[in-house]
Amino acid sequence: MSEIDNQLLSKAIDVLGNEKEAFHWLQTPKKALGNQVPIKIAETDEGKQEVLALLGRIEHGVFS
Repeated sequence: MSEIDNQLLSKAIDVLGNEKEAFHWLQTPKKALGNQVPIKIAETDEGKQEVLALLGRIEHGVFS
């Protein structure tokens, strides 16, 4: 598994409620990311921003 960026993990925990859920979410393909795994996309700066944006949408109740 790829090393998880601290900022990304922290945001996922904040949005999803706990570390277990955050790790699961980060390792599971997401339709909103073209069925790609968030942790793999986040290996690039652009991908990391995409994942953070998706977490922000989830946090604010925007699921599209």
